[in-house]
Amino acid sequence: MFQSIKQKSKRIFKPVIFNDFRNVKPISTKFGFDRGKPIDRYYIEKFLNENKRYIHGEILEIAENTYSKKFCKEDSNNKFNILTFDESDKRENIIFGDLTKIKTLPNNKINCFICTQTFNFIFDIKKSNRRSFLSFTRKWCVVSNCK
Repeated sequence: MFQSIKQKSKRIFKPVIFNDFRNVKPISTKFGFDRGKPIDRYYIEKFLNENKRYIHGEILEIAENTYSKKFCKEDSNNKFNILTFDESDKRENIIFGDLTKIKTLPNNKINCFICTQTFNFIFDIKKSNRRSFLSFTRKWCVVSNCK
């Protein structure tokens, strides 16, 4: 509740002035989280909600499992995996890997791959896509957005 009050007061007492061209600082250094939910998250979550029937089984998500837990089908037996390259990460269900390196990805294991805001940062996207598809079982789904 305190965070909500803080966000509202920031909008009132420090409003954004869009035509101030002398200011070279960004409006927010926290991707918009300090002023509520960033606008791109609205569209990502809307898309995931519309496609939540596909999010079930062995689910893989990049860096965290927030969306897979929020939008998965509740009636199925789900396992929420996190793909990361940081080998110091100690969370449960971590898969250490790199989308551009085939040997680091699980083979024939994943039913659903939630990949939001990731492909636009990969240089060789064709190679990455070919390699990541080898991780899927026969029944699989990719839920992704690309900018």
